[in-house]
Amino acid sequence: MQGLKAYAIYFCLWAAAAWSQSFLSSITGNVLDPTGAVISGAKVVATETRTGVTHETVTNHSGDYLVADLVPGRYSVTIGAPGFKELRSGEIILTGNQVQRLDGRLDVGATSETVEVAASAPTINTEDSQIAGVESRKN
Repeated sequence: MQGLKAYAIYFCLWAAAAWSQSFLSSITGNVLDPTGAVISGAKVVATETRTGVTHETVTNHSGDYLVADLVPGRYSVTIGAPGFKELRSGEIILTGNQVQRLDGRLDVGATSETVEVAASAPTINTEDSQIAGVESRKN
């Protein structure tokens, strides 16, 4: 009886592993800048459009990424990196056991903004140490 239980458990685990390997899909690709140089550390987000579930990864030193273990469905992919404009894909439909390739070329975006502050500190009169516009009170 013990041998039968062990065999049943082994069979169930084997079947689950085999099913998941043939059922799940992935999205892979390479991310480049406008000159064709790789962008490492770019954030890649695959979003299942029906449920809103997201899967995130970053590109490696070669600019490659892999978003694995995706259930079949409709996805959108967003790729972004500091100093570059964000890239958004159209709808990607994944079926079971599929590897979809999506390469991205990011355009250079605004790298900084200038913030101007229009304020001034109050003026201090150095002769009597009074702040301009403030009355002093004496007891």
